[in-house]
Amino acid sequence: MLDPIARQGVDFWWLDWQQFMTSKYIPGLSNTFWLNHTFWWHQVRQSEKLGKDAPRPMIYHRWGGIGSHRYQVGFSGDTYATWRVLSYLPYFTATASNVGYAYWGHDIGGHMQPKGVRKTDPELYTRWLQEAVFTPIYKTHSTKDMSMEKRFWIFPEHFDAMRDAIRLRYDLAPYIYTAARQAYDEGLGICRPLYYDYPENEKAYIENEEFMFGDNILATTVCQPADKVTGLAERRMWFPEGCDWWDMATGKLHKGGSEATLHYTIQENPYFVKAGSIIPMSSPSISNLQDPSNELWLHLVPGVGQSECRVYEDDGVSQAYDEAYAYTRISRESTAEATKVRIAAREGDYKGAPGTRLLRLVFHGMAAPESVSADGADIPYSRFAAKDAAAGKAVWGYDGVSLSVTVYLPESSVGTAHEVVCNGAFSFINGERGQLRRMRAITPEAKTVFAEKISSHLQLTPVLLAFAGTGSYITEDPWNAAKYLSELDVKVLEDNLRSLGRIPEEFIKKITAQAER
Repeated sequence: MLDPIARQGVDFWWLDWQQFMTSKYIPGLSNTFWLNHTFWWHQVRQSEKLGKDAPRPMIYHRWGGIGSHRYQVGFSGDTYATWRVLSYLPYFTATASNVGYAYWGHDIGGHMQPKGVRKTDPELYTRWLQEAVFTPIYKTHSTKDMSMEKRFWIFPEHFDAMRDAIRLRYDLAPYIYTAARQAYDEGLGICRPLYYDYPENEKAYIENEEFMFGDNILATTVCQPADKVTGLAERRMWFPEGCDWWDMATGKLHKGGSEATLHYTIQENPYFVKAGSIIPMSSPSISNLQDPSNELWLHLVPGVGQSECRVYEDDGVSQAYDEAYAYTRISRESTAEATKVRIAAREGDYKGAPGTRLLRLVFHGMAAPESVSADGADIPYSRFAAKDAAAGKAVWGYDGVSLSVTVYLPESSVGTAHEVVCNGAFSFINGERGQLRRMRAITPEAKTVFAEKISSHLQLTPVLLAFAGTGSYITEDPWNAAKYLSELDVKVLEDNLRSLGRIPEEFIKKITAQAER
C-alpha cells in the first residue's frame, strides 16, 4: 500500500498512534517498537540496491521504549499549550540523551489547549518557537482545532519575534549539523544535561531549565509571561564555572560560577555562548536547507585565550556519509588587544561539494579595530561593506546596533587556508547591545504615545532620539562608539519624559526599565 506512494516522491513516513500499546497477538510486544523496526528496515532494504548513493532511511514516530532510538526521529505526543509544559521541555529533551535518544522533538506551541482555553496565546507561542530553536527537531503541529493557531503571520505584534526565531534556526544549521555528526560518531546527543560537562557540581543536577546544546551553547527558555508594565520577562540563570558566558541576546558577558536574574523583551531569545568560542552559521540569505550554499559565517564572541572548532559537511541526503564527508578546522587566539583567526583548508570531499567558499567573520562586542588584515594584506574599512563584498572586495564594516565588526573575504578555493587578524578589543560586554536594540525596537511605540499625548508634530525629544538613534550614529562613526554610549543616561531620559507632563506613567516605567543595561 505504501510503496507506490513512496515512489511518487515521499521522503519519509510519519507514523502516529496505533491504538494499542502492546500487541493483542504476541504478549509483551510493543506495537510502537515493532512498527519502528519494520518501517525502518523496509526503507533500508529498499535502498540496498542503490549502494552508498541511496537516500538515508528516516521515519518519524513515537517513543517505543528503550532501544528504539536506533530507528526513528521521535516526538513526545499530545502536549498542552501551557507555560508549565514549556518549562518542562528543556529537562525532558536533554535527559532523553541519557538513553541515547538524541533526536527528540515536541509540537511547537503545544498540541492542544487546556480545558477552557479557546484562543492561542501569541506570547506563549513565541517563547515556544524560541525554545525549540535549541532542540533536535523544529516542527509546529497541533490537533485539528481552530484555537490552536500556528500560522505565525496571524500575530502581527509578535510576527518579527517569531520570524527571528525561525531565522535563527536556519542560521545555526552548520553548528547543528556538526553536532549531529558528533552524535553519530560519539553517541553524544545534541541536547545534553549540564552534568555531562559539570558532573562534580550539584547545581548541574538541579538547574533543569538550562542545558548544553552542542559543545559551546548554553540553552534555556523564557517560560513565564512578561510583566504587563515593563514588557520584560524574568529568566534566572546559573552560569557553570570554567569559563564566562556571552549572552547573544543582550551582549553581556556573565562570569562563570555566578547566578543572575535576567530580564528579556519578547524580541529577545536568550542563549549563551562560551566566552572565546567560534560559532559557525549559515548565510542570512538562505531560505531552505536543501539548496547548497558555499557561504560560511563565523561568529566570534568576546573572550581571551585560544579555542577551535570544526565545521562538518556532507551531501545531506545519501548514505555515503560514513566515508564521503569533509571538515574545516577553525582556530582563534585572542588577547586584550587583538584576535587572530585561522581557517584551514577543507579536509575530505563528498559528491557535490562546493569548490569555493565565501567567508565572513563577525566579532561580537568589539570596538572599531585599528586595523584588519587577511593573509598578511591590510583590509580597508567600508561604510557599505556588504555591498562592496558582493562586488568581490575584501573589506570590513561595522554595525552600530549589534556593536560588531564583520570581515568579508572574497570567494576562494576550499583548498586555500586563510588567516585573519583583527587588531581591536572586545570593549562592549556589559549589555550595551541589548540597550541599543531595545531602544530601537520601542521607538515606534514611543512615537505613537507622543502623537496621542503630546503632539503629532513632536514625535521624539532630543534625549529620547539619542537613545533611539545611537546605534545609527555608531554605524556612521564607529570610532566614537564609546563616546556615544557614555552619553546615554537612563535617569536623564526618565526626567525628560516626566517633564513633558502628559506621558503616561506606565510607559515611562516601561521605556526606562528596558533602557537599563
